[in-house]
Amino acid sequence: MILTKGEFSLTRPSVLMGKKFNGYLRVGIPSEQDAVVDLVVAHFMGATEASREEVMEEVTPSAAAVLCVYAERMAAVSVRESSSGPLERGIVAIGMALSRLEDPRDSLYPLAALNHASSVIGSSLGRVIDSVTEILPRSSKAEIRDFMERDERDKSLSSMGLCAMGEGAAFRYGSGPTDPS
Repeated sequence: MILTKGEFSLTRPSVLMGKKFNGYLRVGIPSEQDAVVDLVVAHFMGATEASREEVMEEVTPSAAAVLCVYAERMAAVSVRESSSGPLERGIVAIGMALSRLEDPRDSLYPLAALNHASSVIGSSLGRVIDSVTEILPRSSKAEIRDFMERDERDKSLSSMGLCAMGEGAAFRYGSGPTDPS
């Protein structure tokens, strides 16, 4: 598929900056912003290794923050759809974000949500990571694997101050008290 210059620019991380993404975490799922980030992540996933390295050079700290929010939102989409595809996109988004985050600990929230979602749909985050490991930036693989090495209680929603809310099409992750069960 050949993209026009205008279409190609929609797949670059620079589209993740700006006021359009203010409050993104609290916007309903799905949203127009999700579709924009989907294009960026899908382009990255389908690119050659050399092209992925070029894309990584364009990821700014603010774009990295948007990618982390997207990853948490994809965890919710995964539960809603009972599908691992959104988990894969979420892990790739975290991989793209990790080296550009001002505080790498910001990746822990969406990783906890992705871990929880993988369990809810009957998968494991390890399997999801394995399915996209060749796409992940080298710099992020070790950090993602380090998260997986944590005790279960240290990668749980409650350890990150998150909780699962709602059911079915209204399911999402948010901050707050969690159900200990």
